[in-house]
Amino acid sequence: MSSVTRAALDQRLAMARRCSHEGVVAGAKAAVVATVAAAIPTVSLLFSTSSSTVFGHRSMNSASYIVVG
Repeated sequence: MSSVTRAALDQRLAMARRCSHEGVVAGAKAAVVATVAAAIPTVSLLFSTSSSTVFGHRSMNSASYIVVG
């Protein structure tokens, strides 16, 4: 059975911390991208160039809003 040195354990712990931090950063970036992607249809609907006004619910599917123009 081989023994593990303190230096080897410290190195593995440092690598685990670095990888964990990289995962958190990647998750935060993905959340920002998802938020922007979800907001684009809403913003484009609110600032459309047509003269129509849209009234309805938060979920803007075809059955939940009325276009008055």
